[in-house]
Amino acid sequence: MTTESRLHVVAGVVARGGQVFLARRPAHLHQGGLLEFPGGKLESGESAHAALKRELQEEIGITANTLEPLIRIPHDYSDKQVLLDVWRVADWSGEPHGKEGQQAGWFRFDELHADLFPAANVSILTALRLPESYLISPEPCAENHYGLRMLHQTLKAGVRLVQLRSKRLDADALRPRVIQYAALGKSYGARLLVNTHVDLVPGTGADGVHLTSKQLFAFDKRPLPSRFLVSASCHDAQELERAVAIGADFVTLSPVTPTDSHPDVEAMGWKRFAELVDACPIPVYALGGVARSELSEARQRGAQGVAGITRLAKDYGG
Repeated sequence: MTTESRLHVVAGVVARGGQVFLARRPAHLHQGGLLEFPGGKLESGESAHAALKRELQEEIGITANTLEPLIRIPHDYSDKQVLLDVWRVADWSGEPHGKEGQQAGWFRFDELHADLFPAANVSILTALRLPESYLISPEPCAENHYGLRMLHQTLKAGVRLVQLRSKRLDADALRPRVIQYAALGKSYGARLLVNTHVDLVPGTGADGVHLTSKQLFAFDKRPLPSRFLVSASCHDAQELERAVAIGADFVTLSPVTPTDSHPDVEAMGWKRFAELVDACPIPVYALGGVARSELSEARQRGAQGVAGITRLAKDYGG
């Protein structure tokens, strides 16, 4: 099913000071008692922007001054298929309240979990917890000095999600580096994912695993409990669908533009990237020749943010 044929619903994330404003669905409605982000259906001829501004004023009494795209989630319920079009309310006027008499209020973000929301909302929580950049480490050198120095510099500059990738080291040789990288990351409030080696995540301080596209088809379900992150490398629609099927939290999609590291691989371009992302219900990072300066372009195309190795590291002073 194309996104155009789905019921188009908009939602707004109103957040400040580690809290987010939510409403509770009335008990007599479908999925009653669960929390939801304010929003509603588009009226005939209405744009997503206009619809969300109207809904926010009608439901919680605020005027949205600045809206930023967060994620678009196609979701199938038993009785209908929806496109949940979610935006950050970056600036607003007025004080949010339950204007229609509904239960509504501020909730601490760190206390929210998937069971409190309708299924379609789970990816919103994931997207809100993910940063704008996903840094992939270069191959760790023998003494590991460059890698740690680069990581320290990029963390200091604001990187908060890192993938440790090594094509040369086996699990035993990589383990001490995982422990070092994870500890340094935690000192900055950043999370570390280990490429390929699922078994290196528990007990090292790592926050999750990044699966290769080949690994996607080796697992029937996500290889780690929900307290860990699971991401994956994807290059086409089939791999994106597989990542969703096994329960990945987010993915990278590449190559968006030509890269020096894979000169023989045809880049998909931003148009195809946007088409693939539009059908994917989990957050997607744009990877492959993409710079931090292209973050706005990536987000307009539906991405969570940008990912990269050398180029992104340089953008953050690494």
